[in-house]
Formats: sequence, structure tokens, C-alpha cells
Amino acid sequence: MLKGSIPVEKRRCWEHDFAVKPATRVVPPNEGTISGHLGSPDGKAFTVHPWVQIVSVDSELFTSAYVDAKGNFEAKGVKPGRYVVGLGIRAGTGYFSNVPTPVLLPGVGTKEQATIIDLRPREKRTNIDFQLPIEDVLKPARQASTNR
Repeated sequence: MLKGSIPVEKRRCWEHDFAVKPATRVVPPNEGTISGHLGSPDGKAFTVHPWVQIVSVDSELFTSAYVDAKGNFEAKGVKPGRYVVGLGIRAGTGYFSNVPTPVLLPGVGTKEQATIIDLRPREKRTNIDFQLPIEDVLKPARQASTNR
């Protein structure tokens, strides 16, 4: 068995088996998953797909998850911590301010009423389900007026 460097020479081939020593301990990622269902106000499939926001209560961490036509969402790679899940919330300091009508788990409008999700390392939280209130059905936008 060769040790050290292998010389490179013209018109000469070398065959060498390399062994890879496995790691003594494999550490799985610390991140977890938050998934659930967002019910549409009229019970019909979403035609305009909202995004659910997942915002840390204790830090600046923030992520979002696409809501499919059936109302299902899943956010993978979420760091352990305490989170509020909802629509219409902003990340950062004061993220609950200046938002006209946030809807937070379990379907409430204020941070104080919201359920806090405590996500542990490598945890998969499912059944984070809530309903949009009927008054949040999307209404057609006003037609813009022009001076033409």
C-alpha cells in the first residue's frame, strides 16, 4: 500500500484505493417543521394563495410557507424557538404594529390572544390549523380612476 504522495509520470498509471474514515458521530440538523391547514372563510379552495408567516416571539427569526389550494402549508428548516403563526404579521421589532388585520393561530387578531408554538430541536409540529374569519374574504380591488 502506498503512503504519502503518488508520483505523476508520463505514460504510467497508478491504481490506489482510498479509505474514508467515517465520522465518529453524525449530528442531525437542529431545525424542525411547522405544518398545518388554513381554512378559507367560505369553505372553498383558495384561488389566490396566501402565505402563512411564522414569526419568532423572542428574536428576529421569520419564515413563511405557501398555502396550497386545499389550505395546507408546511415550513421546513425552522430553528428551535417560540413562534406565532398567522397571516398579515411582519418580522422584526414591532412586527405586530401597522398591520391592518392580522389573523393569528387559532384565528384571533392580537398577539396577546395568539397561541405560541414552542418548537424544540428536530421537532415536527403538525395540525397547526386555523380558520380565516368570514370578514377576510378577498374583495375585488377598486378600479383605479384616471384623469384622461
